Amino acid sequence: MGGFCACAGPEAKTPTPNIDAAKAAARDAELNFRNDISSSQTFFVFYSQSAVDSYAALACQTGFGHDLCDHIYHFRQYRASMSSVKPLQNDSPASSGNRIHPVDTETLGTRVYNELRDFLMTGGVQPGEKVTLRQLTSAFGTSLMPVREAVQRLGAEGALELLPNRAIRVPLMTKSRVAEILRIRLALEGMAVEEAARLIQPKTLDHLEALNNTFSEDMRTPENSGRQYRTNKEFHFTIYRAAEMPVLMGMIEKLWVQVGPFLHFSLGVRHREEGSKYAPDCHNRLIQALRQRDGKAGCKALAGDLRGAVELMLRFGNLPD
Repeated sequence: MGGFCACAGPEAKTPTPNIDAAKAAARDAELNFRNDISSSQTFFVFYSQSAVDSYAALACQTGFGHDLCDHIYHFRQYRASMSSVKPLQNDSPASSGNRIHPVDTETLGTRVYNELRDFLMTGGVQPGEKVTLRQLTSAFGTSLMPVREAVQRLGAEGALELLPNRAIRVPLMTKSRVAEILRIRLALEGMAVEEAARLIQPKTLDHLEALNNTFSEDMRTPENSGRQYRTNKEFHFTIYRAAEMPVLMGMIEKLWVQVGPFLHFSLGVRHREEGSKYAPDCHNRLIQALRQRDGKAGCKALAGDLRGAVELMLRFGNLPD
């Protein structure tokens, strides 16, 4: 799975989609979520309801489905041609793939920042991948200023590295940095779990069950990896929001922006090495602890989840010291 694509924008030689077939597949997406649109080029259709009233979020050519620049470019092209198709009403990350949303000009700088940050948090790119400001500007279809502002903010948060010649890179990870971030996550996210155990509502617990069912299904289906990353994030942040501690939430988000690219790696390794049970089982134990209002048991389940992911990074990630 790729991340940043060096050949996005109108100048790139991208395949011309079959728009009529796309619209036909879109009508079936209410039941199927994703459909083949062309016999020669495979596309997947995802729907969402966001700041705009409705738009169709058509994903990209197989093999480039998570390339950041390519994804934004295709999204903008398809949005206009598919605007008449009724979208799904479900906006949950559990019902869609990992994607970049179109940017509304009304809040341009903030939207660019939020889209880039969310893409990083949900494992949409891999550590070490590079892109330039020019490529991002072309992909978003904006001027340089909002993109530069977003990149600078993400650089200050440790999510991106600003290199010479306006190049941007997703930071590489070291063993010592992984260990440090794990300790901080256990403290901060554990605090959120303990508070959530006291405050969480039954309907929120039911939502967590549904998210984990989807996550478990996607762990067994590698082609759903984009949705898997987003569902995992939504599962955790549903719990953290239940703690009703916005300052703590902001601190947790800044950590996730740094470790998000490694979700791409650790969850993928779980497909190959650990089967499809480990992470969903940790989530199940966490849900049960929250139902019982047992914050300590919840922290133990969370620790198992986080430590398991780190163990896989250390075992298979070839990380420097």
